[in-house]
Amino acid sequence: ARELAVSEVTVKRWFSAKNLTLERFIEIADHFDIGIGELDRLSENKSSAVHEYSQAQDEYLSTNLDCLVFFDLLIRSGSPSKVARQLNLSQVETQKFLRKLDKLDLIQLGPNYRVKFHRGREVQWRKNGPLRETLLSKAKEEFLNSDFDATNQLFEFVLLDVSSETGKKIDLQLKDCLKQIKTEAELDNVLKNANESTGILIAKRPWNFSALTRFG
Repeated sequence: ARELAVSEVTVKRWFSAKNLTLERFIEIADHFDIGIGELDRLSENKSSAVHEYSQAQDEYLSTNLDCLVFFDLLIRSGSPSKVARQLNLSQVETQKFLRKLDKLDLIQLGPNYRVKFHRGREVQWRKNGPLRETLLSKAKEEFLNSDFDATNQLFEFVLLDVSSETGKKIDLQLKDCLKQIKTEAELDNVLKNANESTGILIAKRPWNFSALTRFG
């Protein structure tokens, strides 16, 4: 964005407003060495194909979290060598992970261990699978174990009385908010600005403090 004489905020505004001219579109793609197809997907806020883990994939990854971590970083970067540097892996270790992911049919390995994502690069857990259970358990234990008082942390909790209709509207608003956040993160990765792993929890359900239910 600096080399294009505009701020990063401006570049993101172009994408969100969908008012990129063809000339500017091509200029951004050329400058950041981004494929036109990928840039078009981001500019239109389109989601890539979402792949749900098969039962076999889900079961294996739930008991081999090191392989899951490798795959997650591979999805984000698209580069086995970059993942190897992040995890301090040898070439032998890296290739072992790649062969396992290929065997699980999560990637397709080509000559010289070139990687192809043949099901898209957005994956989701099986709704009632063991991987979801394992990760949610760890997330509840580890992510919420914080005072959330640092400058780059945020925690807000509200307890509201709303109608069923308003509750449905809130559901849609939260989903839309998460969609925008994910688009911002995707653009950061494409522009190679991402430098901090960030956890975001969005949750809502009918609920009240247990102490209050005694008087219901």
